[in-house]
Amino acid sequence: MAWRASERLMETIRHYASFPATGVSLRQMVQFGDKPSTGTLFRASQFLSEELPIRLAHRVRELGDLPDGLNEMPSIKKVQDWYAQSFE
Repeated sequence: MAWRASERLMETIRHYASFPATGVSLRQMVQFGDKPSTGTLFRASQFLSEELPIRLAHRVRELGDLPDGLNEMPSIKKVQDWYAQSFE
């Protein structure tokens, strides 16, 4: 039997997808990763814990919005389900 996201899980995904992703420039990444301190690593983990669900939710939504039946392809559905399962 195939995995299906519950309505509650989809509501969580819609919630996170309603937030815009935070843009990060290449310069910011280089500055952030250059000689990382404990504080820098802590801030990076905080950023990722907040940003990753938003970005994953955007991908779930975008895969579901693909045109011309592409969103019904088994491979697309599988990836969409993998991303959605990240919220469990």
